[in-house]
Amino acid sequence: IKEKIPDLTPGELRFLALSKLKLTPKEMGAMLGISASTIRNYRLRLRRKLDLGEDASIEEIADAI
Repeated sequence: IKEKIPDLTPGELRFLALSKLKLTPKEMGAMLGISASTIRNYRLRLRRKLDLGEDASIEEIADAI
């Protein structure tokens, strides 16, 4: 992941790894010790950072890596 997208933070890397496991936002939040709404915010910020459109999915990006 770091080779394809080098400017990701450690938190974004963890989020992508959990997305690749197909966990729900609630399950991700429980594992990271944050709320499900924070997971939604992570998803939004990551989508903006990677310059993805509204139709693109973070899960598709995680699966492609």
